[in-house]
Amino acid sequence: MGKTYLARQYLEDAKGYNIRKVVHVEAVWDPADSLGETKWLHDIRANGEDAGLLVGGRGVCQPARADREQLLEGHAG
Repeated sequence: MGKTYLARQYLEDAKGYNIRKVVHVEAVWDPADSLGETKWLHDIRANGEDAGLLVGGRGVCQPARADREQLLEGHAG
């Protein structure tokens, strides 16, 4: 299982590079709760834990899911 790796750790590791913004693509998250990852990112940004870096993210939704429309709406919200 992965470990939490937040913006401040990333900036420390990326010293010397001019990192201005990032887009979150995907982390190790429970596939049954992909909306949970989006909510987690929202909270990180809302609390300022993203160090002002996070400008977007990609929500995960398997097309075969019966609740795909609701899940996509949740990601968009």
